[in-house]
Amino acid sequence: MADLAQPSINAGARSFLARWDRRFHSLQSRVARYGLAIVSVTVALGLSLALQYYQFRGVEVPVLTLAIAVTTWYAGNGPAVVAIILSSLCFDYFFTEPYYSLEITSRDLPYFFTFVIWGLIVAAFSAVRRHVEEGLRQAQEELAKRAVELHAINSMLTHEINQPLQAVVANAHAALRWLSNERPNFDEARAALKAIVSAGHRAGEIARSLHSTFKKESQRDL
Repeated sequence: MADLAQPSINAGARSFLARWDRRFHSLQSRVARYGLAIVSVTVALGLSLALQYYQFRGVEVPVLTLAIAVTTWYAGNGPAVVAIILSSLCFDYFFTEPYYSLEITSRDLPYFFTFVIWGLIVAAFSAVRRHVEEGLRQAQEELAKRAVELHAINSMLTHEINQPLQAVVANAHAALRWLSNERPNFDEARAALKAIVSAGHRAGEIARSLHSTFKKESQRDL
């Protein structure tokens, strides 16, 4: 039973994370986007100070850069700049000597600049990945839309081409019946054959229309 329940739990977790991922990506309000930058850095600072209190050293760099990455990923470039500035100030004030001051000693200056450069690199990679992700999402939405359109076209043409095919079958049976009688009715058979030819032409027109439609769709995709 546990093995059967595990895939369901994993699927539910993935669905929950995907839903929240879409919600974060849909942040449009400027207040919400810049608020995310402030909240992310605040949470990262609190976590870094808590870990430092418990004698974990050097954790402030990955934690603060994670806040920068999260802000860039979900809020965009403007809030990312705010996150970089806030993270740099927090790093300088709390984690470089002299502590609790914005002054930087010459000994810690390379360390501070390394943190800033690393934050910029993380933000740049996150921004590129965000751009790629948005492009893929838009492409998926466009493909889904096109798939619906093509399905509608295919259903319509399938319905249309069934009519001449049914006429071909019906008239062919009629022609065979009239010709197989003891006294064949050539006029009726001739009319049925003409109807078969007409239905064949109609099926050909629909086939050409189908080919033209899909050719135009393919050219538009290119």
